[in-house]
Amino acid sequence: CARVKELGNAERDEKRARSAANADRVRSLVREAQTWTRAAEVAAHFFAARSLLRQAMDLLRAKFFLHDDRRECWSIWNEASGHLASRRNETREIAYEGLEREIADLAPLADHGDTFEAVTRLKALQGEIRGADLSRDQRQWLRARLGELWIVVIRRIEARKSERARVREERTRRCVARHDGQEDLVDRLAEWRDRHEALIGRLRDEADELEGQIATAWNESWAERARGWVQAKYAKIHGLEHRNKEIEGRLLDIRPRLDR
Repeated sequence: CARVKELGNAERDEKRARSAANADRVRSLVREAQTWTRAAEVAAHFFAARSLLRQAMDLLRAKFFLHDDRRECWSIWNEASGHLASRRNETREIAYEGLEREIADLAPLADHGDTFEAVTRLKALQGEIRGADLSRDQRQWLRARLGELWIVVIRRIEARKSERARVREERTRRCVARHDGQEDLVDRLAEWRDRHEALIGRLRDEADELEGQIATAWNESWAERARGWVQAKYAKIHGLEHRNKEIEGRLLDIRPRLDR
């Protein structure tokens, strides 16, 4: 009986030690997650905290714990998880409100300002939205509002193209061929540049949409292919921007001669 009692005590001691060690590991992971949460400013910080909490949860599900140890660990885990969600929602709301103000400030320029400057600022704002830590609904709303501004600017560009076409037709009707067709060349170059700008805008929207899908994708194989599609779109954007720089250079060279 003494031997049986001794073995029982040893087994209980071993279980207590095993439970305590597992509980210490969970506490350590939760503390580290809380440190990341308190200092979090960007999405990567929140991902790091969430990853640590997932590791702690895996331990709670897979390892041995005595009742009191398990209850304590679940309690601190739930508290840390709630704090993480609250903190992330808070930073997302701040980012969302800031971007919302930037879009509102950009609206007058899109409506009646310089279209080249408007396109430049729209591209920059697209990048900010793409890189910001936002909820799906927040990102979709901002992209939708930005898309409305893109439509306004593109319509103004198209209207300008239509006006240039009208002027060209009038000039052709009057048989005015000044400077050996240099004016026509300027119009064609400007039209190509505007067409490129419109295509760049569409490609950026498509790339932004893919990146949003990649961020929430569960299928890594699809996500890897999608990253390749995004890279291809940015390569095309880079090529179009390079062509527009060449066009601007040619326009700067031709226009002074037309004014002589």
